Amino acid sequence: MNRQLAINYYLIMTNPFNHYLRFYCIIIGIFALILTGCSTVKESLPARTATEQLLLSTAADHAAQKMAINLPKQHKVFLDAKYFDTESTDAKYAIGAIKNQLLTLGYPVVRDRKDADFIVEIRLGALSINQHKSRWLGLPHLNVPIPLTGTLEIPEIILLGNNKLEGIAKIGLSVYDANEGKLESVIEPSYGFSRFVEWTVLLISWTDSDLIPKNARNEHESPRLHERLLINGEF
Repeated sequence: MNRQLAINYYLIMTNPFNHYLRFYCIIIGIFALILTGCSTVKESLPARTATEQLLLSTAADHAAQKMAINLPKQHKVFLDAKYFDTESTDAKYAIGAIKNQLLTLGYPVVRDRKDADFIVEIRLGALSINQHKSRWLGLPHLNVPIPLTGTLEIPEIILLGNNKLEGIAKIGLSVYDANEGKLESVIEPSYGFSRFVEWTVLLISWTDSDLIPKNARNEHESPRLHERLLINGEF
């Protein structure tokens, strides 16, 4: 009986598949320890991260800053935003950015269209975020069956790759005479873009973005830490 058990044990230990399984379990265990040691517990978070809001507002700023209207200076204009979703905080910010651009160009903006010389009708074509995620080296999300214990869930592990978030805004506008309703000019749609890219190389990550000007940071604040807080929704 003991001889048979010894033979069975020898066959199990010398089976190439079992060697592979043990090696794979060791690797999984190491990654699990690393990921567990780096995790944090978040009790509550806002519905939207600061990164998302900054991506949209920065894209809206860039689109508004590209607008150029050829009208006689000092003529009063009324900003017609009926084609905007005025219930959205992001759309309201975009309207404010357009108004600021009109004032910067030297056109007084009036509250009542009856007091205006021209109506500036604005249209929102896009104000959203695209995500481009690339993994050149790493492991996808896995559910690994472990004999006699169940299933071990392994999150995605990126050793070389990036996660790019791009904010995109498209704003169009038309200008027409406030009294006669005659079209004065049609402005080509204005586009604005923003970006936030998180790079990862061998579990070390850093970020690159145009969301926060360098001179807006506190001199005692680490830029990388600040953007890490943004992407994690902890800022």
